[in-house]
Amino acid sequence: MKTILVDGKSVGEAYDGQEVQLILDRTSFYAEKGGQIGDRGTIVFPVAGRDVTMTVVDTQFVGEAIAHRGTIRGGTMPLGATVRTRVDKLWREEIRRHHTSAHLLQRALKDVLGDEVAQAGSWVGIDRMRFDFRSPSGALTAEQKREVVARVNAMIRDDHHLTTTIMTPEDAAASGAISMAGEKYGDRVRVVAAGPAVEFCGGTHAHTTGELGLFLILSESSIGSGIRRIEAVVSKAAEAYVLGQQELVSSLAETLGAKPADLGERVERLQNDVRDMQKALAEIKSRLAANDAASYLDRVEEIGGKKLVASVVSEADAAAVKSLATALRQKFPSGVIALAGVDGESVSLFITASDDLVRAGVNAGALMRAAAEAVGGKGGGAPAHAQGGGKNPSAAPAAIDAVRAALAS
Repeated sequence: MKTILVDGKSVGEAYDGQEVQLILDRTSFYAEKGGQIGDRGTIVFPVAGRDVTMTVVDTQFVGEAIAHRGTIRGGTMPLGATVRTRVDKLWREEIRRHHTSAHLLQRALKDVLGDEVAQAGSWVGIDRMRFDFRSPSGALTAEQKREVVARVNAMIRDDHHLTTTIMTPEDAAASGAISMAGEKYGDRVRVVAAGPAVEFCGGTHAHTTGELGLFLILSESSIGSGIRRIEAVVSKAAEAYVLGQQELVSSLAETLGAKPADLGERVERLQNDVRDMQKALAEIKSRLAANDAASYLDRVEEIGGKKLVASVVSEADAAAVKSLATALRQKFPSGVIALAGVDGESVSLFITASDDLVRAGVNAGALMRAAAEAVGGKGGGAPAHAQGGGKNPSAAPAAIDAVRAALAS
């Protein structure tokens, strides 16, 4: 053991319960590099018939050295001790498989989209892999996604044995190996071949592509100008994802009383039913609001010589307050109408000014801006009519007061 670090400082020994970083003369642990996360496992120091252990939770480079981070258990571990390293086999296996899937994915993307595809980064974990790339044609179509997945899974089924070769960068490039754009390489490079997928790479990989089992794309999205990101899974993570989706589909089918194959049609019918009910409810609310028009006219105000009907209307959406304003206008030909409809967590504002008041300088759009600000929302419109809204129902009375204040100024 070369170094023990506690809080970044070198010490002579590590005690039970202490979180430390150990730097060894040599190690079987792979440190995080090139997007591949570091290994986990244990480091064991045999002493007096028992073991002092450290559970390694992360492995990182500290300069050129590899630091193993974890907590000491079972005693004291002194500087210079001879230790045994045990990498978590399952952790390493799933990382290796996801790393190999990144190589297969790049090969498939180039086959489907063209050689203009260029890797822009990656991240490899135990339960998923992210692959960033410059796409020559933007987002993948559904057909292109299917073809990419099919090509990767074909390479998996072909069960290619992975091979590694050390050669000069020039020889590697001449062999057709894919390199990372902008990456600097030394005099000798490691080339990993997984069937038709051949790349410069220093990371860990599966022994055969067949180990990956199944490849699935979870998502494909934009992360910047011309750069796309694919998140994918293989091996146990892919199996868990498929089982989860099957359970979800079965649960939905049972809830909706439909066969799994008929879920799309069943959901579409439900969506149509919901839209029809929402439309019917809006019409009912509009009619009820319009029927109440007479009661609002009993509360006509006069501000600065201008008549005003202003009120907060409960359980009224945008369509309802507009219908109420239209009904009021038929019985209130000259004046300003300002309504704030409260419907759940939303406020719908509607303001209208009669033609004679518009000619006198009243502007419904300006009144709306004052009202909308009061409910933390937005609004505007023409001098005669304006609409707006917000998400603060408790401030609806303040919106009406803002219209009164603006009309009086």
